Amino acid sequence: MQEIRQMPALREVSLVRRMCRFKIQQTMLYLLRKRERQRIGPARNAVIPHNTGKFCSECGEARADKWDCPECGHTGNVGKFCPECGHKK
Repeated sequence: MQEIRQMPALREVSLVRRMCRFKIQQTMLYLLRKRERQRIGPARNAVIPHNTGKFCSECGEARADKWDCPECGHTGNVGKFCPECGHKK
């Protein structure tokens, strides 16, 4: 009689063990994917800011902070060309 009563208990233990193994597998998979994302680094298609330092990345001269376009009058330009009309600095 006792053997029949112990059968459900063994099934429960077996189920708990399988659930624990499954949870461990999920955790390990998550950690491996996280490590892979860290190894790859930022997205490959991410926009990398260009020429943001104190010196020009093309010629090495000190960058002028901002300039005004003589053609259209747009103020606060920071690149080589005016974003409004395309006039060269």
